[in-house]
Amino acid sequence: KANIPMTKGGYLIYGTAHMHTGVVNATLYGQDGRVLCTSSPKYGTGKEAGNENGYLVGMSVCYPKPGSIQIKDGEILTIESRYENKFRTGAMGHFYIYLA
Repeated sequence: KANIPMTKGGYLIYGTAHMHTGVVNATLYGQDGRVLCTSSPKYGTGKEAGNENGYLVGMSVCYPKPGSIQIKDGEILTIESRYENKFRTGAMGHFYIYLA
């Protein structure tokens, strides 16, 4: 979990997480606890490159309705990255957002 102060606010127009295999999901919360975006994993099911069985091959993306999610100047956002409850190395969580 990490808290990120937003110096400059705006309207959320895009959000996604970058994580590694073993991820459950990543969620971005507003200061008041509202869910701004949840990014969920897509795991591969095949043998070909980009679809390797059991490996993380993508994360879902949020495209909120324009003007529907406002982040205020100075608002503190919380990022929560969740992984399976197993020992692993390389666990990390980034969340990318675009504001307009």
